[in-house]
Amino acid sequence: MGKKLGKSFLIPLFMLAGYCLLPLWFPLIPHYQQDVTDLRGFAPSLLSGLAYAGLLMTLFGLNWLAAHRVAFSPRLILLLSCLYGLPLLFVYPINANDVFGYFLQGRITLSGASPYAVSPAEVETEYAALAGEWADSVSPYGPVWTGVEAFLSWTTNGDLLRTLVGFKLVGLLSVLGVGWLIFELTRLATQREDGARRNAILWLWNPAVLFMLVIDAHNDGVVLFWLLLGLWVWKKHDLPLLATMIMLLAPLTKLSGIVPVPFFAVAILRSLPNLSARLRYVGLSIVGAIILIFLTFLPFGSPRDLFVRLLSESQAGGGFSPLAFVHFIGETVPGIELSIGEWVAWGTPLFVIISGLLLIGVFLGQSASQKSAESYYVYLITAFKFRIWYALWPFPFALISGSPYHRRAAYLLLVTSQLSVILYGHVRIYLFNGNHAVAHLVGVPFTFLLPLILPFLIKTPKMTPSKPT
Repeated sequence: MGKKLGKSFLIPLFMLAGYCLLPLWFPLIPHYQQDVTDLRGFAPSLLSGLAYAGLLMTLFGLNWLAAHRVAFSPRLILLLSCLYGLPLLFVYPINANDVFGYFLQGRITLSGASPYAVSPAEVETEYAALAGEWADSVSPYGPVWTGVEAFLSWTTNGDLLRTLVGFKLVGLLSVLGVGWLIFELTRLATQREDGARRNAILWLWNPAVLFMLVIDAHNDGVVLFWLLLGLWVWKKHDLPLLATMIMLLAPLTKLSGIVPVPFFAVAILRSLPNLSARLRYVGLSIVGAIILIFLTFLPFGSPRDLFVRLLSESQAGGGFSPLAFVHFIGETVPGIELSIGEWVAWGTPLFVIISGLLLIGVFLGQSASQKSAESYYVYLITAFKFRIWYALWPFPFALISGSPYHRRAAYLLLVTSQLSVILYGHVRIYLFNGNHAVAHLVGVPFTFLLPLILPFLIKTPKMTPSKPT
């Protein structure tokens, strides 16, 4: 028994060693006051970039193997995820500078100004440069996240280092919360713990999840937490109205959280026993949503202007996306003279149409979780802007959908999106002579097409039948 237990711990220990390398390679404390927003700031050469890719692939491989070979108790799985996250609190946010924007927006709110009306560059001359592209922009987030920003700035007295670590801690807590909910929702759906443990490990020990939510401290984990918490309240406690109100906190944190809400609202409607119950649910949900929006926006004014601006955010500052790839191709084909604006104009209606067709599937009884994952993927391929943390959005819903294909495809999307950093950075500069069009020609099919094809070729290892440790 002791030898078997020791072997079970080998994979988690190797993963811990890999995560502990990161604060040594990308240390936060010596650099937290510097604008090092690109991985190449720490790994400038092609060889170092390939080493980073090798570390990523090793962690992904160990994570996938652990999910199908390690039979630990849920508490131990959560504990190990916490251990993996702790060293990452002291890693510089190597793939994004959004967390510096969070810091500045929190300080603006505490100063008595509105982060929806004032940009960091207007009031924060000392730290504004750290926010990069966000320095001249007002907040793109909902009032729930604005409240989190203000609270952290207040508790840390506006200190930069402590606030950055605070946002990383929020990210780690969101990793743990979403992981627990994935476990519970999978167990509720299957009445089995082996699949629930597998899904929990695929999320909790996942390098993409930990990199994006702890190292870079993105608020997408909080968005996903609200969505899954609402789903759990409905599935576990049969409280559809409360579940819907909790889910609505997701788009009030970041507008991308709105995507799954219609799918689960339709699923709830289908579950209600009669027309009277459905009409009551719809009416109370509309009233509740209005009250919730009013209360959360109360300190900041009308939500209308913010909503309009956030709706267009995905179509601004494009790059690394299929739509950007189409634009580059269009520039090289004689006779095609569409501007960027004309290319972008196709994205939103295409997303709405396809998502509408997916919503019809939920009306007909198909899985709301599965269709939510698919709708998020459709968003990724129809938006002009793509950032690697967007690949997190479909992942929890693919895990709890019960579909092996969706689980593998969503996992592979995390792998390819993380590796795309090397393609668009190191490979583009050293092998493609800095050519963005060539990088998109290689990077877009690699990032978005491979995850759809490779699941048909991957054989998942059989689950370990042993009892949880």
